[in-house]
Amino acid sequence: MRKHQLLINQRFIIDEDLHTLKDIKTATTTRLELRLLLLICHLAKNPRAVVSRAQLINDIWDNYGGAEEGLNQAISALRKLMGDTDKKLIETVPKKGYILNAEVSENLRSKRPVLRYALFTIALIAFIWVITKTTLNQEHKVLNTEPEGTAIDTTYQKKELDSLRRADSLKKVSKQ
Repeated sequence: MRKHQLLINQRFIIDEDLHTLKDIKTATTTRLELRLLLLICHLAKNPRAVVSRAQLINDIWDNYGGAEEGLNQAISALRKLMGDTDKKLIETVPKKGYILNAEVSENLRSKRPVLRYALFTIALIAFIWVITKTTLNQEHKVLNTEPEGTAIDTTYQKKELDSLRRADSLKKVSKQ
């Protein structure tokens, strides 16, 4: 099952399936270790809110003994990857936890294949319609043409029309 991608500040794409962090500005993609991925996703799913150290240690490190130091290193690594030298993107709230100061949304890029498929389907239907219409027009022309080198014999048609007119005029005269 495909998970969604998260877009942070219109600059970073977090892809949970590929375990990657892509910086759109620098066009660099970094593969993330599982705990780094879980940490940035946890923060991104709670933007502009304090996420406690205890909650992160419990959810990501499963209360492992060295989790305090692991969390510190993971935050430091994410700040480095995201160019957060002033520590404002991932802000430390002393004795409480961390805040991701960012606008987070689902990456719309993942929805493009659906639009591309719909446009392809419409184009294919239009193409089939044009081919069908052209083929039918050509068949109609073939059925309504005389072979080359032959003249249309209108003599028989003229005689038939004249006899119908005469019969019609005789009926009118007899009714009077």
